[in-house]
Amino acid sequence: SLGRRVKTLIVNGLNPEPGVRWAEPMLAEHAAEIRAGLELQRRFRLAEEIILSVPAGCDVRLAGIRTVQVDPMYPNSVNELMIREVTGEENPPDVAAVGLHNVWSLGRVALTGLPLMETVITIGTARDWANYIVKNGSIVGELLEFAEISLKSGDTILRGGPLRGESLDRLDRSITKGAYGFFVVNAGDVPPIEGDSPCINCGACIQICPTRIDPRMLSRYAEFGRYDMSRKENFRLCVDCGLCGYVCIARRPVLQYIRLAVKKLDEEERLSRLTPIEPVARA
Repeated sequence: SLGRRVKTLIVNGLNPEPGVRWAEPMLAEHAAEIRAGLELQRRFRLAEEIILSVPAGCDVRLAGIRTVQVDPMYPNSVNELMIREVTGEENPPDVAAVGLHNVWSLGRVALTGLPLMETVITIGTARDWANYIVKNGSIVGELLEFAEISLKSGDTILRGGPLRGESLDRLDRSITKGAYGFFVVNAGDVPPIEGDSPCINCGACIQICPTRIDPRMLSRYAEFGRYDMSRKENFRLCVDCGLCGYVCIARRPVLQYIRLAVKKLDEEERLSRLTPIEPVARA
């Protein structure tokens, strides 16, 4: 989509999740990379206007770029919701968003002349954290040792953010390209998910969903393999924010169920588009 012509391109300069904290220092300390990345974005997207959204109170100005301050309260950092905050419209036409992380990555390539081999991540726990530039493929166990974070029995390690990240089962896993965080959730900080906990119909996930869909029913359909039923619940409107699972009283993996349904339906639609090969008749 880099070459798609759009009228307005909005650079999402907010931290992608609670706990991730590299947006403000990146804007302040990596201005050269941001400017170079924005110039490449201007050429790729052929945008008539580029807007930089930044957290409220962050006074950042770049030549030729209009800056809009946005309330950083999550989930405003999700692209679809950030666009609404900047434009005042839901899903406006000819408007696209790109993350600050991607802009920094493009600028890094432009300034160094080398392939992208690094990523910026926040490493830490709920209490101790720091931002690092690390090599793609770095081993998470070595990063924890470098950051002087020790693991205790029952701790969970997450690649990504606390709400949308994926848990890892081994310390020899690596940091993937584009990863923006690596966290340790200390034992006891979050109630564990135990077994196949049934939905109790409390409605908390529906009330907090920013796109007003029904995560309760979407998770149930996926749980029992009725992925086709997700279509009537407008599953494509999910913005993958993870708030549904965060507020779930029954501790159900709601976001993971929705992701499973999306994956299965994407596979189904991809297979339906394939043209069957007619067998060649033998003489």
